[in-house]
Amino acid sequence: VSRSIGSSLKITEGSETFLTCTTDDGTVQKIYFDGCVKKINFRKFTSDHLFDFSDFDGDGNEEFLFIDEGIIYLFNENGEQVFTKSIGSDQLKGPLTFTFSSSDKRIGIFDSGKNLIFLLDANGDLSPGFPLKGASLFSIGKLAGKNSWQLVVGGPDKFLYNYRIDTGT
Repeated sequence: VSRSIGSSLKITEGSETFLTCTTDDGTVQKIYFDGCVKKINFRKFTSDHLFDFSDFDGDGNEEFLFIDEGIIYLFNENGEQVFTKSIGSDQLKGPLTFTFSSSDKRIGIFDSGKNLIFLLDANGDLSPGFPLKGASLFSIGKLAGKNSWQLVVGGPDKFLYNYRIDTGT
């Protein structure tokens, strides 16, 4: 097996434990500890693709997220395309996964060319108030003493930005 440079490498535990990553052409590999490797092809991607996976819609099954040549792709466990989204840039970084509840995970994307950050839901729709100004990957959480979600990101002026965000949940 081999792992693409832009692919996450995660362990999945359950009835069987395995590692998941992609090859240079975007083939998803599930690498079991008994030596078995299961491969899934959704489509061909360039060797510069970015990859991550999570249960974005809360149905108990993982969805597979790719970013390649400025396009964001999400596929379900059956290989069906959930969405394809272009945000008008080929300088995208990420993806990041943020969990707001058991049925609400969102996808964070950073546009390094335009210094903008995006937060997408499981349907590929922008979260309210996005895009926001930011010059780095970002983090979302609840800060001490605050009851709201806060997003912290580096700015193009070398300041730290702290946005309060509305998740709608």
